Amino acid sequence: MSATTIAVIAAIATAEVLQAIAVGLKLRHLHARIAAIAETAGRDYLTGIAGRRGLHDTHRDLTIAGTPPGVLLLDLTLFKDVNDTFGHDTGDDLLSAVAARLHTVATTLRGLAGRLGGDEFVLLLPHATTSQQLMDAAAVVRQALAEPVTIDGAPDPLTVSCVIGLAPPTATPVPGKPFRTADIALYHARHHRQTHAIYQPGMTYPTAADRHGARLRDQRPAPPVAVFDTTRFQHLAAGDVSSDVAHPDDIAELNSLLEVLDPGSRDFGTDVHDLLSRCVAHGAMRYRDPITDVSVHPTTVGEARDGGFLLLVHLDNAVTVASDQIHPRMFHQRPHAADLVLTDIAETVCRVYDTYRAHTTTPQRPR
Repeated sequence: MSATTIAVIAAIATAEVLQAIAVGLKLRHLHARIAAIAETAGRDYLTGIAGRRGLHDTHRDLTIAGTPPGVLLLDLTLFKDVNDTFGHDTGDDLLSAVAARLHTVATTLRGLAGRLGGDEFVLLLPHATTSQQLMDAAAVVRQALAEPVTIDGAPDPLTVSCVIGLAPPTATPVPGKPFRTADIALYHARHHRQTHAIYQPGMTYPTAADRHGARLRDQRPAPPVAVFDTTRFQHLAAGDVSSDVAHPDDIAELNSLLEVLDPGSRDFGTDVHDLLSRCVAHGAMRYRDPITDVSVHPTTVGEARDGGFLLLVHLDNAVTVASDQIHPRMFHQRPHAADLVLTDIAETVCRVYDTYRAHTTTPQRPR
């Protein structure tokens, strides 16, 4: 065999080897690309947290593993107004900020946060399987979203509020629609002007005849009759206010009260009464007509106080409406207990008033 023939064969072999290497590299790159696409398909493109597919897959996997999660579905209130006022870029930034806070909450609660789409988010909570655990989780979510969000494009920090639907694992989901029961609970919360609702057997969507007009989520709710200003409260506690707002002695008394505020104490209800009085005096808790005042009434078991309390909501028509008992256990071992208590008080006042108004304005059937 001539030297020329050998050289040609060697050249051909070298070319084939190089081509095989090139094909191998392309295949490896293609597999990596496919894996990346498969991973990102489960994530929301805007916020980076889990998307609809990722939420469905995770719910399915947890259920198959024998640990079906509690579901928390939330819908931002009046998010459309942000888009209409400041533009969609600002709206997108707000959604991303909300997603980041929900991701932090979900991580703390050993769950998963995701975005279904639009302004709807879901938390899957394998360790929140009872109604009380889900309500505690809802309180943590509301607290996380209470701090106003600073967004480029909005001249002032944006206040975020939401309505929450909760579904424990015992609320058997519709096959292929794992969030249907939480969505029904969310509808009921909006319909009854509540901050949250837990799915109960027998709950359904409204009939077609009841759906005429704008969707509930697009209706502008009445301003709340009680508002807890988290930012002002934090400024008060930090002493970052002028003497016209609060005297240094008032700030010192407030901080002394915060140091002893303990949900495990029998004096918890009394301390909450004092805390609420100071917040009202310095503008961190505000009431709107027809609410004239709210007082805290510590509850007792036998001869001793149990640390819980009732709210007595006083209206301008000389009517006083009492809330259900607020149990101290819902604030146990929670960071920022004072913020949670005051947030819950504002929401309870709104709920008590809405219930009273619904009862007094319901037409009576003729006898």
